[in-house]
Amino acid sequence: MYSHDEGNIWVHQYVNSKADFEQCGGVKLQLETGLPWRGSVRIQVNPPEKQEFSLHVRIPSWASGQTVQLNGTALDPPAVETNTIPTASGYDPRASLFWPINRTWSPGDQLGIEFGMDILLRRAHPRVRGHNGKAAISLGPVVYCLESIDNPDDDIFTVQIAPASLGERFCPDLLGGTTVIEAKSIEGNPLTLIPYHLWGNRGASQMTVWVNA
Repeated sequence: MYSHDEGNIWVHQYVNSKADFEQCGGVKLQLETGLPWRGSVRIQVNPPEKQEFSLHVRIPSWASGQTVQLNGTALDPPAVETNTIPTASGYDPRASLFWPINRTWSPGDQLGIEFGMDILLRRAHPRVRGHNGKAAISLGPVVYCLESIDNPDDDIFTVQIAPASLGERFCPDLLGGTTVIEAKSIEGNPLTLIPYHLWGNRGASQMTVWVNA
């Protein structure tokens, strides 16, 4: 989740955690996050006394924009050079980066990050003929799917989703607590998508990630 050397700490994964960095002047970090369902991250920075070092926070490629605040004040984003050719789907893991924050830190400094969590339609390369007219639907870092148990009145392999109908809803009692994506077919029938990693936990069913959209 973290790495470090003298004068630098990198945050790789946003997981609720506490970490001590003895080789970086005894700095302690406490991280709280709502991911993967909410794009909020809070990092409390606690050096034993005022100390200069660089904290590098990861900006993932799935985020649709982000803001970073230090003690409530927005920070200017780092300059980024883009020399890559856009991908067919619009998603590019090469777009991820580390945002370095170099300063003299004080005990109790608060870093806040808000990642954009849009519902996006991810399309395959046009040469993947079997996926023409289809899309994989994601919310933040999570890929979703249609499972037949949630959509008994529709054929999940042929139904067509109306993209403008997509919306999210948190269900605390479903599969341990999860956010579903609600939609409608072009005929107006209600549809429910669940996170792909949770399918197959409620008895025999069918599933598809690639939906007509």
